[in-house]
Amino acid sequence: MRVHNVGQGNCVGVNCPQMDTALLVDCGSKEHTHRDDPFPPISIEAVKQSIMQLSVGKRITVIITHLDEDHYKWLPKIFNSDTDKERIKRVLIIGDEDSFVRHSNERGSTGKLIKWIESLRMLPKNPKTVTFYSNYNDPLLQSALPPCGIELPALLAANVCKQIPPPRHCKSITEDQNVNKNADSLVMKLNHGACSIILPADAEGVTTDNILENRRHEVENTTVILAPHHGSEKEHANSDEWIRAVNAKVALFSAGTYIGYYHPPFEVIQRFRESPILNHLEEHPLSFYTDQRLGIDFTHQGLLNTLNAGNITVHFLEDDFFVVESYVGNRLLRPTPCVTDESIIQRVVLEEKKDERTVKGSSEMVADMDVGWSADDF
Repeated sequence: MRVHNVGQGNCVGVNCPQMDTALLVDCGSKEHTHRDDPFPPISIEAVKQSIMQLSVGKRITVIITHLDEDHYKWLPKIFNSDTDKERIKRVLIIGDEDSFVRHSNERGSTGKLIKWIESLRMLPKNPKTVTFYSNYNDPLLQSALPPCGIELPALLAANVCKQIPPPRHCKSITEDQNVNKNADSLVMKLNHGACSIILPADAEGVTTDNILENRRHEVENTTVILAPHHGSEKEHANSDEWIRAVNAKVALFSAGTYIGYYHPPFEVIQRFRESPILNHLEEHPLSFYTDQRLGIDFTHQGLLNTLNAGNITVHFLEDDFFVVESYVGNRLLRPTPCVTDESIIQRVVLEEKKDERTVKGSSEMVADMDVGWSADDF
């Protein structure tokens, strides 16, 4: 899985092992940055190359978790030719198509997405299926999610404010205005053996509360989480209860310097830092905002921001190990167990001793494991 560096936005690619399928969960960005931004501009072409490299030889199922432009805006730019569009297998979108079309701006990102969808549906050789889902936890959506790895992706939440009656923290809506796009985001979990990752899009507190109330056991002790809503504090998206329940070993932030958003705030970083289970990584920079001012710290904890790390790639390996790979000063973050279960640790220790290698413990890195790839592969 790779969290592509798109600045202020979200774009996650998943290469499903031993299958002809890849997933692309969102692909959008606000693009514009602060005038004093010290970071280089994001290249759409570089993002496109990264997406195509991760999914080489596979057909891509595109999932738009909700209809905010920083989650879909770059799709027409990346899949702009018929050849690129042929790489797509199908498109799944969380939202109401009629309402989206009614409120679209022909010259804006909404109008461009609608034209792109129409072009997919009209491809002469191989028209694509584009489906909108606007019902609460639609069973048709669950069945539409393609197999990826050992298990089907788990649909944890979608359109939670479409329940009847809606949760009390959902904002009131009218027939033609959906003000709960973030809260209605698709939240999904991918499992590979003992390893797991949660992709919560722009979920808010009402979304995560719904998950904890109905499916807490499915999110507890997750290996890796992409922080909800780019790490935002808004609407309790990253509450203490959610962070404690997930109890992730590594937390990732997909954020940029788009003025007015200030993701992630220092308070959210501190909540994640209090987790006793965070992996110990090589020292790396971590950006955050305090009083709307960009700050930076250096940490060994398993917290990574695309703003500093660029593309962040998570590899789930055999024997329930995982790797987080990023160019942080050209250093590689090495393999570690997905869980702290002693039976797994002891089994790996015995197997490693046969190969004259040593695993020192659940929170330490394996320095010489042959994982079948190197930094030159990325």
